[in-house]
Amino acid sequence: LMVNGSESGIRSRNYGTGELIITSSGAVTGSEKYGIEAFNSSSGTDLTLWTAVVTGVRKGIDAFNFGSGDLRIVNTGSVGGTGGDGISAVNSGADLIIDTSFVRGDEDGIDVFNRGSGVLSITTSGDISGFRRDGISAINYGSDLQLSSMAVTGRNRGIYARNDGSGALSITSSGAVRGTGDESIGIYAKNYGTDLTLETSEVWGGYRGIYARNDGSGALSITSSGEVTGL
Repeated sequence: LMVNGSESGIRSRNYGTGELIITSSGAVTGSEKYGIEAFNSSSGTDLTLWTAVVTGVRKGIDAFNFGSGDLRIVNTGSVGGTGGDGISAVNSGADLIIDTSFVRGDEDGIDVFNRGSGVLSITTSGDISGFRRDGISAINYGSDLQLSSMAVTGRNRGIYARNDGSGALSITSSGAVRGTGDESIGIYAKNYGTDLTLETSEVWGGYRGIYARNDGSGALSITSSGEVTGL
């Protein structure tokens, strides 16, 4: 069913001891603020969103998990933030998992921050774009940072990934990753954990195609099946 809100489409806050689950099979629209706004307090456990089409002005999806469990966002349709991020998520629990298709943000397409104890995992099956900032911005303080994408476009950086966690940083892209601005970088990857692994196809940046720095304890590996260009 469709959900329309003059401010947010769905606004949900959990201060209880259990999990917060939001399931939507129809279009959700927030005309002034967020498509879906979800908050899970430190008393709770997991925060889970199962969505189809979500559109908001400030952000399409805005999710905060301060509970002890996982933050998981699964989207089978599209997410749009017409004046801000498409998907924004902050996790202080265990794992932060994003599984989505098409995402477009006026600022970042996907902007996620994991300060939980577990893995930060992003899987995309459609185009991701950030009109004014990054296509995907991912910062991790947990264990591994894993990113698997198709086409990603951002003005500043197509993909920005920073792993301050204890594990590996891995980026696999089967589509073109582009930074469209004059000083942009296609893929920016910085790791303080163990291994840093990039497997890409076409990568383009206005300044650099790929910037990869591994300050971790493991190996740095870059494999590209397409052209990598920095002007």
